[in-house]
Amino acid sequence: MTGEPSVLFVLGTLEVGGSETKIVSIANALNRQGFPIGIAYLNPPETLLERIDADVPVYNLQRRSKYSTNSLRRLRRLADKDYDTLVSINFYPVLYVLPAARHRRPKRGRAVAMVNTTEFVDGQWIWGHLYAPFLRRCDRIVFGCEAQLQTWTRKYRLSAERSSFIYNGVDVERFSPEISDASSRAFRADLSIPDGVVVVGGVGRLAPEKDFALLIRAVAALNDAGRDAYLLLVGEGAEKPALAAVAQQSGLSDKVVFAGVLSDVRPALSAMDMFVLPSRAVETFSNAALEAMSLERPVVLSNIGGASEMVENRESGFLFESGDCDALTRILSELYDSPSLRRRIGYAARERVIQRFRFESMLLGYKTLFRS
Repeated sequence: MTGEPSVLFVLGTLEVGGSETKIVSIANALNRQGFPIGIAYLNPPETLLERIDADVPVYNLQRRSKYSTNSLRRLRRLADKDYDTLVSINFYPVLYVLPAARHRRPKRGRAVAMVNTTEFVDGQWIWGHLYAPFLRRCDRIVFGCEAQLQTWTRKYRLSAERSSFIYNGVDVERFSPEISDASSRAFRADLSIPDGVVVVGGVGRLAPEKDFALLIRAVAALNDAGRDAYLLLVGEGAEKPALAAVAQQSGLSDKVVFAGVLSDVRPALSAMDMFVLPSRAVETFSNAALEAMSLERPVVLSNIGGASEMVENRESGFLFESGDCDALTRILSELYDSPSLRRRIGYAARERVIQRFRFESMLLGYKTLFRS
């Protein structure tokens, strides 16, 4: 016995994504430090399985219906036998975590909810009101930044006393600018991106809320103004055909590169001269943006979620109002025209990550949470 609390993270799937990848990293690190840790997921996809340490137990709850009572029973048995604290990752798993923790035997377990959405897409705010009663019954609610915590506690009447926020963190040694030059050249060559051109990049699911269509139009405007720029997008999603159509309509088909999902995103980030996240909803505190900052890439973020907590505008990054293509184009043009500005902002970005957003700081936040 280690004396540390036993914790089971419960996810919808083990598909590659910002929240899911973060939880795998946290679970691995806590396990190596003596916490009894497990990971449960409701149903496939399960592409992250290979990234989980071999001695971390993983449970497929085998959900095969809209709400699976069989999955709930499986989770209850796990809680009764092995885990004091059940942690819901995103919204849907809380419908399983809460009843499983409440009925844990021989004594009641603790239910923790991690909320990773700030604002919903296209008026889907009703989902916040639907899930709020379940969140109110959790013992702790963890948000990704202060702005998100304030929004949710105010809008959905959640308990401020039981709510807290923990910033995401990045491994600054793994995401070190020292790897940049060689991996950048090799990655560009593999994707037939010419030497010497400026590459604007983004990482994330190809989904409407990420608004990569706006980024395509902004890069098209750069090229229309005589600035030779490529766009590199890393990720997959249902929006890909629509984004390809926007690129074609903008006359940019030959300069938009879709790299798909990568097992290691570092070469792609290193190949970017600037990183852009133009999200218009959902986004809270982007792991990909932090990783780009750690690699000394200047980041340009739409001012939603915790973007203004992540960067100081025009000091360690740039902020623009979501949906404002003209403002985004002006920032990209300024960065394109000034390599020295890109270097200065990139250097300041890494220093900010080192000071405030290291992986170790995030991990300490979760250890403190689970021990309390």
